[in-house]
Amino acid sequence: MRNVLFKSMALLMLASMVSVSYASNNTDSESVSEYPFLNLLEYLRVYQSDIKEHGFKYIVSDDSSIDNSSLDIGNNYSGIVNSIAILESSIGKRGHHSVALSQGYIGDNSWDSVALSDGRIGDNNPNSVALSDGIIGNSSSNSFAFIGKIDDKSGDSVAIGHKSNVKAKQGIAIGRKAIAHKIYGIALGQSAISSHTNAVAIGVEAETDRDNSVSFGNSTDITKNKQLTNIADGIKDQDAVTLAQLNRRGFFSNPTYTTSYFVGSPNSEVDESNVVSFGDNQTQLRLVNIADAQNPNDAVNKKQLDAVKSSVINELQKDIGDKARGAVKEIDDALVKLSTIQQVVTKSEQAAAGSAKQADTAKQATEDSATQANTAQQAAVQSAQAAADSAAQANTAQQAAVRSAQAATDSATQANTAQQAAVQSAQAATDSATKADTAQQAAVVSETVVIGSVKEIENHVNTAKNAADRAEKNATETEVNKRINLATQQESKKSVKETKELNEKIITVKKASEERANKLDAKADDIYEYAQGVNTKMGEYHVYSEKRFNALKSEMRQNVRQLDNKINRVEKRANAGIASVAAMTNIPFSNANRFSVGVGLGQYHDGSAIAVGAQTKLTENINIKASTSWNNSDGAVFGAGFAIGW
Repeated sequence: MRNVLFKSMALLMLASMVSVSYASNNTDSESVSEYPFLNLLEYLRVYQSDIKEHGFKYIVSDDSSIDNSSLDIGNNYSGIVNSIAILESSIGKRGHHSVALSQGYIGDNSWDSVALSDGRIGDNNPNSVALSDGIIGNSSSNSFAFIGKIDDKSGDSVAIGHKSNVKAKQGIAIGRKAIAHKIYGIALGQSAISSHTNAVAIGVEAETDRDNSVSFGNSTDITKNKQLTNIADGIKDQDAVTLAQLNRRGFFSNPTYTTSYFVGSPNSEVDESNVVSFGDNQTQLRLVNIADAQNPNDAVNKKQLDAVKSSVINELQKDIGDKARGAVKEIDDALVKLSTIQQVVTKSEQAAAGSAKQADTAKQATEDSATQANTAQQAAVQSAQAAADSAAQANTAQQAAVRSAQAATDSATQANTAQQAAVQSAQAATDSATKADTAQQAAVVSETVVIGSVKEIENHVNTAKNAADRAEKNATETEVNKRINLATQQESKKSVKETKELNEKIITVKKASEERANKLDAKADDIYEYAQGVNTKMGEYHVYSEKRFNALKSEMRQNVRQLDNKINRVEKRANAGIASVAAMTNIPFSNANRFSVGVGLGQYHDGSAIAVGAQTKLTENINIKASTSWNNSDGAVFGAGFAIGW
């Protein structure tokens, strides 16, 4: 292909050296024999016009064609003027000031155009260039295609590279299989695809994913992403920033882990993926000026945590306070009841002690009464004995009455004396009965029995006094003893029963008090267990908060690291691209020669590239230049230009 292109350009230069005069008035079908130089080209025919301002009309070889059917010699120059068609080439209607070489094709209404080496330009494409199988569709004016294709109605576009394609207006596709689908789209690099409006895809297999964007890779395959390198530090808000600027601001990533970022110094470390770390294990940093979280996955600040903590503490304090106040009230009520029970027990004990004392007093009084009764009984017995003795003496005196009346008188006196003794004994018995009655009043329970016993004693005493004259009074002494013993036994039994009942009541009260105290102890244990549960919940909430904060911190570290990794890749590829452009722009060419080839080198930060270019002059007014470069990011850059002067 290069040989064909070179041959075409050489023929064009030879044709441009021919001097054409307008001395002849030949028609369109007559050849010009006055030009000996052109006669050396066996198949070349030059047609002239009689209008001097036009120069020559057109040059065409026998194997080529020019459609001049619309030419009107005179003031209408809408046909073919100053055009060249050589080597199986063709130029359509109104294709003036056009060149078609080596099977080049130019359609109708495509003036000021160039088609070389199988280049094809469709209809209605003025000011267009198609080189080396380049194709420009219909109605795509002001376009340039070099081994590429520009679709219909895609004017003001450039397609350079094998199977490169522009499918919309003002698009650029440079590189093998590079495609620009939408208006203002640019695809640079092998298989680069711009699928969005005003979007740029740079690098091998780079693809755009939105309008008004620049893509250095592929969102579906990160291995195809590239670094943007050798970038100056950003100054304005919309400028790109460099890694150095990020480092100066303490924002880094760890490419070893996925989406792993950290803030601090370059010496900081993070050792896991999907985290954002502020500092490292040695030095921790505070994240300040954080807005209040609104969404479920937002970070929370200390103010929000303090609010939650205060709310929880207030709720717990309120709950604990309510329960504690309830427990204190229950304890107070229990203490009041316990005090009341204690008072009742004390009063019961005092009453029992008083009853026991009264029982003892009654018992003592009964014993004293029994002693007095025994004493009275003995006095009565003695009186009865005295009466018996008196009676015996009276009997003796009666029997001896005959002997002495004086003895009878003495015996009567003695009987009276005995009677007085019996009265005194009765009085003593009465006193004993009074004392027994006093003892009976002290022992309320045995009052009736004691009174009855005293009355019986009085009756027996009276009986003994009335029977002083009789010996049968001795039988009364036995009955009195029985009555007294019976009263003593009954009073003793009643006192023992009352004391036993009182002791049973005291034991019952004490047992109830102990049961109530045990219930209070159990209630206090429940309150303590509840307080322990609240303390445990507070600890669990603290542990949960710590875990959640650590998870958020790890996620942030990881995101920062991923961002840094992507920025590094973009920077590296950008540096390589800039180096490629530098190499291409610094290729030297010889302007004195018709054809020259040059080599250029480029270096920008860690990007390096080598470029090769060629330049040729088709005529004094037509110049073609093309170059390509390769960089250390496995990226290729192509560039070409075509200049026409008149």
